Amino acid sequence: MIFALMKNNTFGNNLKSKGYVKMGNEKMNTIAVDKKISTNPSVVLRVESDDWALLYDPDTGKSFAVNPVSVLIWKHLDGEHTVKDLLEVVNKNCVDVPGKAEAHIKKFIGQLFQKGMAQYNEQQSRGMKSK
Repeated sequence: MIFALMKNNTFGNNLKSKGYVKMGNEKMNTIAVDKKISTNPSVVLRVESDDWALLYDPDTGKSFAVNPVSVLIWKHLDGEHTVKDLLEVVNKNCVDVPGKAEAHIKKFIGQLFQKGMAQYNEQQSRGMKSK
């Protein structure tokens, strides 16, 4: 997600120079684009003065540094948004969004899942019929 600058934001133009950690090797095709996603309620978001942030889970001691675009996405993981919805949010709030933005979002969500910091919305899963 080193791709876009949020509109009306004051952070520097080169996100790579901020030392953002590259995405992991999560399989993008395992992240459903039509399921609603919510955060783990115990995870704390701490935004720094440069709009970069730290996600911290006090239950596990795990932390995860995120860039401003990831913060934007995190704030929309309310159990009401899907990957498709998140892509719309990014397109509305960011500039220079690449064609591969959905893949970047899926990788970020995959990392959150792997760290136990996000999950599919449980209410939606309970309401779905099995085939």
